[in-house]
Amino acid sequence: MPTKSKKWKSHGRPKNLITQNRKQTKGATCHTVGLSLTPGGNRCAESRYCLPTCLAFQAGMNRFRNVQEAKKRKTDWLYQDRAGFLARLRADIAREKRKAKRLGLPLAVRLNVTSDLDWVGLAPDLFDDNPEVIFYDYTKILDRAIAAAQGKMPKNYRLHFSHDGHTDQRLIEAYRAGVSVVVVVKGWRKDQSVSDLRLPNGLHYIDGDEHDERFRDPANSVVLLREKGGKTGLSISPEVARELFARLRTPARAARSTGHKTRSAHRARR
Repeated sequence: MPTKSKKWKSHGRPKNLITQNRKQTKGATCHTVGLSLTPGGNRCAESRYCLPTCLAFQAGMNRFRNVQEAKKRKTDWLYQDRAGFLARLRADIAREKRKAKRLGLPLAVRLNVTSDLDWVGLAPDLFDDNPEVIFYDYTKILDRAIAAAQGKMPKNYRLHFSHDGHTDQRLIEAYRAGVSVVVVVKGWRKDQSVSDLRLPNGLHYIDGDEHDERFRDPANSVVLLREKGGKTGLSISPEVARELFARLRTPARAARSTGHKTRSAHRARR
């Protein structure tokens, strides 16, 4: 009689869907875990700029073949047997809730560690069935981020809009709709602080590398990240960031009249 772990393996199914990475433990105030799938395709609808250098393939443990294979097994399971996958996801969340209780901490779950799926559409009851769990994600889907900021998503699901390094207007639209936005800054070193970037005043900047618990960020924050895993396809230089953030403070009409010129300058700098 095979053991449970061998049974899962024999069917190509991973034992656990939800795991914890090092960033999720850094500066944590919650027991924070996440689901990592293989990025690309309809799992990342707005990945045309970032997929070639995605951190899911090159940063930290993601460089190892066994980690990539584990992501693929999870992804295949989702597409081949969604009901079975979601049942296991719920069981994993229940397990992590018990662990969080033992630790005396709230539970936070990031469902899109390396993907950008619409979990409200895929598993609409997941959030209501776990009201004490904090769900959070980064997304490049503008409508989804704005819907969350407008209260049209589950109350325990927090979304930040991630800049793709190219389409500035989408980030501006998200920010003006009340969404917190995330930008990767090229060349920003670990020994430098936010103030070293000399960014425009009037915005609430956050060093996003201090922790991954984005649900702690005040609404309408600008979260800054350093490049990881080598060159990324979505980072912008501090100079470009200064111009972009200055536009976040500019009234919409003025921004529209100057936006084309500014974006052309950005492309020239890249």
